[in-house]
Amino acid sequence: MVTCMNKERKYGSVISNGKVSVDCDNPTEYGGDGYVFGPHDFIEAGYAACLDVCARKMELNSKKLL
Repeated sequence: MVTCMNKERKYGSVISNGKVSVDCDNPTEYGGDGYVFGPHDFIEAGYAACLDVCARKMELNSKKLL
């Protein structure tokens, strides 16, 4: 399970899956400090990881067909 806890900074938070914790903050144009990942960065990272896994699986499946 992923949790998100507020930090003392205005828009700062810590996201954790119980094994790894990562700071999150809004970009400066939205009132945050902008020095760590923003919320949309995590959405983009999840999408990129999913695409990477799909591409690897497709490659492995194509090698099995040869």
